Amino acid sequence: MQAGDPTKTSISFVGDLMPDVALPRPRVFYHSPETTSCHLSLPNAVRFPYPADAETLAWLEEQGVSTRGMRLTSHAHQSIRLAPRGGLFDAIRSELGRSEAVVVNLECPLSTRGRRARNDCCYRADPQMAFAMAWSGIRAASLANNHAMDFGETALRETVETLTGAGVVAVGVGESQREASQPRWLEVNGTKVALVAGNMVGPDDVYATEGEYGVAMLNPMLTGRAIAEAREAADVVVVLAHWGIEGRAEPLPELASFARDMVERGADLVIGHHPHVVGPVEVHQGRAILYSLGNFLFGHDHAAWSGGVIARALIAAGRIEAIELTATTAGLRPAPKDLESQRRLCQLIQRTSDQAEDRTGIEDGRVLIQLS
Repeated sequence: MQAGDPTKTSISFVGDLMPDVALPRPRVFYHSPETTSCHLSLPNAVRFPYPADAETLAWLEEQGVSTRGMRLTSHAHQSIRLAPRGGLFDAIRSELGRSEAVVVNLECPLSTRGRRARNDCCYRADPQMAFAMAWSGIRAASLANNHAMDFGETALRETVETLTGAGVVAVGVGESQREASQPRWLEVNGTKVALVAGNMVGPDDVYATEGEYGVAMLNPMLTGRAIAEAREAADVVVVLAHWGIEGRAEPLPELASFARDMVERGADLVIGHHPHVVGPVEVHQGRAILYSLGNFLFGHDHAAWSGGVIARALIAAGRIEAIELTATTAGLRPAPKDLESQRRLCQLIQRTSDQAEDRTGIEDGRVLIQLS
């Protein structure tokens, strides 16, 4: 390993950041039975699309069909217009400032251009949000997720340009899978940190292919190769994994096996996103796997979702010695929760990970997991 002379430092990782602007007026209404997330809860239910106009609503009422439940998606009616200013990060900035750098999963493009990839569940935010992110301490953002291409390649390219202009490293995107999967780098207090990002929840059209811009896949071949490449030059290798099932904290057995394999290949830390709830922590070969950090700052909510955690990696001499977790509120203006909430988080971590039980406790009002 070609390392510098790393000193004590820390990097914080936070969950999903989705500061979407208000969704455009729907082109189509759907009338269907109960929905959950973006999927029908009944396996054989039929979704009837109708034009989004007053004539349709009047006709349905004449047929005795209630239009009260007609929505673009189960999320859209809960979306809230966000401005890049207005104190979104005010309540959390001092907590983030305890680290020299913050890394986030950016769950939507920052763009005013492009066209919606589909009629539902497409989000984007004002490009000026990049500068608000940088002001809060965010120095890197993973774009390897299922919403990066919500407004197509044009919007994704603008997002990368805007982040770069704000001094935020874009991770997990490129002109091909080889480029998108390559590690991106942060230098933090003399510690060379490699960030490898990948997505495994689709949709298919978000992935980069040869000659087509897009995001990195998360799989043993591509991610394993990126970890090996990063290991040659990095002090610390971090994998940012977009995986799992929305609303489910517990990882599937196949994901747990994959996570351990990434550690065995050389990852020092695995950070998970996408379930929108806080998942368990596992310590494997002295390295931490955080299956889901939950939501950080999110423009809409859902009954099955929760707040999130800030995971602060404490690094000394090029090694992560401990992980400090701070529970945060959900919604538009995240803030640290009270001490009782931190205790509940500690109990959750101990309950869901036997390996962390004897090394986990409360210190200075935060959950501390010792790795060495």
